[in-house]
Amino acid sequence: YADAWSHVVPVLASCGFPATFFIVGAALDGAYEFWWDAVDRVLLSSPAVPARLELQLAGDLLDVPTATRAQRLAARAAIVERLYPLEHEPRATAIRALARWGGAGLAEDPARRPMTAGEVARLAARPGVTIGAHSQHHEQLPRLTHAAKLADLRTCRSRLESLVGRPVTSLSYPYGFTDDDTVEAARDAGFALAVTTEARGLTHDFD
Repeated sequence: YADAWSHVVPVLASCGFPATFFIVGAALDGAYEFWWDAVDRVLLSSPAVPARLELQLAGDLLDVPTATRAQRLAARAAIVERLYPLEHEPRATAIRALARWGGAGLAEDPARRPMTAGEVARLAARPGVTIGAHSQHHEQLPRLTHAAKLADLRTCRSRLESLVGRPVTSLSYPYGFTDDDTVEAARDAGFALAVTTEARGLTHDFD
């Protein structure tokens, strides 16, 4: 997010801490909104929405009431659960339909926007800062074919390397989801290091 550049970096610099920032490639190409922020904006930030939501999600019809805030929170949970496993295109189609339903359009929230390409380039020039990849479209990589994973990771890595002017060799798996084939795809894409999120201690059993 943009606050990594405006708020986080000055604090890290004042403490002398190095840091790696993992960047979603598609977020660098013009106005961009992460899908979970779009869901929140439409359902929870709009002053008024229709009293009921009917939304097609990858062939599954979600039909839920949305008249009260509690109902909208429940609708949000149901939408998020269904959007997590989707690939980029059907997920984007669902977000556009949700925005039309809520009359909110597709607008970037200045408080929750990703860094621009220019900001990432300036960030990369700071002492102690490393830029890592976070995939091109932030999908659950284990659900993709090996070829699709490889294409996504290579696209993101190439985009970032052309932007920052140096090798990008670290990766953070989107949502922390990984499996053996995803690890192999990360290696095939040229990454030397990849991280996930697990609530347990690091031991010698880890790769």
